Amino acid sequence: MANILIVEDRIDLANLVRSFLEFEDHSVDAIHSGGTAIDRITGGDYHLVILDWDLPEVAGIEILKSVRAKGISTPILMLTGKNTIENKEQGFDEGADDYLTKPFDMKELAMRVKALLRRSLPKVSEKRVEEAITLIPDRLRAVKHGKPVALTQKEFELLELLLKESKPPAPADLVKRIWADDATSNLETLRTTIKRLRKKLGHDTSQLKDENFPGLMDEKPLAVAQTAENSDASFPSIDQSEDEDSFDPYLGTILDDKYELLELIGGGGTGVVYKANHCLLNSTVAVKLLFPHMTSKQAMVRRFQQEAKATAMLSHPNILKVSDFGTGDQGQPFLVMEYLQGESLADLLDENEYLSPGLAANVVLQAGAGLHHAHSKGVVHRDIKPSNLMIIGNIYEKFSVKIVDFGLARANRPDEEWAKITVTGDVFGSPLYMSPEQCRGEHVDQQADIYSLGCVLFEAMIGEPPFVGKDPVDTILKQVSPALPTFQITCENQKVADQLEKVLLRSLAKSKEHRYATMAHFLEDLLQFRELLAKEGVSVSICR
Repeated sequence: MANILIVEDRIDLANLVRSFLEFEDHSVDAIHSGGTAIDRITGGDYHLVILDWDLPEVAGIEILKSVRAKGISTPILMLTGKNTIENKEQGFDEGADDYLTKPFDMKELAMRVKALLRRSLPKVSEKRVEEAITLIPDRLRAVKHGKPVALTQKEFELLELLLKESKPPAPADLVKRIWADDATSNLETLRTTIKRLRKKLGHDTSQLKDENFPGLMDEKPLAVAQTAENSDASFPSIDQSEDEDSFDPYLGTILDDKYELLELIGGGGTGVVYKANHCLLNSTVAVKLLFPHMTSKQAMVRRFQQEAKATAMLSHPNILKVSDFGTGDQGQPFLVMEYLQGESLADLLDENEYLSPGLAANVVLQAGAGLHHAHSKGVVHRDIKPSNLMIIGNIYEKFSVKIVDFGLARANRPDEEWAKITVTGDVFGSPLYMSPEQCRGEHVDQQADIYSLGCVLFEAMIGEPPFVGKDPVDTILKQVSPALPTFQITCENQKVADQLEKVLLRSLAKSKEHRYATMAHFLEDLLQFRELLAKEGVSVSICR
């Protein structure tokens, strides 16, 4: 095990790298600005530093120069989007030991980390002590390092054979033995299966090493590696362009003996979301998993649990359904949710800039219906924004809206247990969509969600949020200021224009006394606008 420091201002990237390295049994620290990096590197007992070039406060290249000037010889791997020869030359001249250009493959990062650690940990044996693999035949499971993974029938049969044989059979014989009943299977099938096993069990698994399969795992076409005498027309060459996916430490993991993680969907600063299979029901679900290093942050774990608790109270077609909650083998909590295929309103606005007022109203009416249900159960979302509204289906034809991420939700009437999650004075949320009272850290109720949804409606119609500062703090100052957003509505029917203006100004009122008191009132006026628009048959546009 090595001590590694990551200095990277992109928190999501830093957490992903950290989680990957911790899975490899390394001890990892992460900081997100250059201000304290020099002291951490010089004062810490690190075997490797992964250093971003572009950092706030002090640039990575300046940190590199400073620590080398102090005589610190710890290996440093530079991460950067700068990929010219001149940039690389500068990095190496200042003392970098290696250089990795963003975006990068996690497999390549692992390879470079391993190579650098060989130099900083010369006394550590390069050969990792391998734990035995246990097979569970009746459930098609393999257990390594205490982690169960799900296997397909053929993956299981291949691994079972490799574990039994002291010397692996030739690749062609393996194909004939494992796929005897499938005439279409060939060496390419075998190689793909081995790659999948490596992803699930780790590239360090001795039974899956390249040397066990002479010529099979070469990147060049297999036909080149075969001689004329032993080539078999039934085994076509493998496409040279085939690329092995990066090793994912969670892929194939089975959580709570039920949920097999199949594919990474996305992630952020605190965790990742996977497409998964419910092994007992054979149905597709989504699993949200907290990063292992976040489990030491009790506030994060509580908020994660709060998301499960809040959504368990709700049942509405416009709210993402959460069906289960549990804890993984490494102690990290996970949520099981319905699997959605669609895109967020944020993605849609990135593509189209804005929507027509009628279409924007349709989106917000559905989101508002879900929030109205949540409010009726005493739950306030507190983080309504375009990225938390999923659009399912074609928005220009038939679609539905799902509200996601109740991680900041809280009861409108907090009891002692809920009060542990958020106390007065804390400010959580997204500044572009936060109500003035939320920005001030005051107790919030359903009117905060109304304000946030008003911000979403404004942005969907105009193409930008109502208040945008030069930084988050400036945005919060604009939210708490008494000034209302400025906009101009163009419509030949004044009644339609007046109704839209009323909806926007009342939902975005800075004072709660002048804002809609309930979501039902907001939706009633918005629905009236949509009906007027359809009845009058006029067009309406809105701009700053």
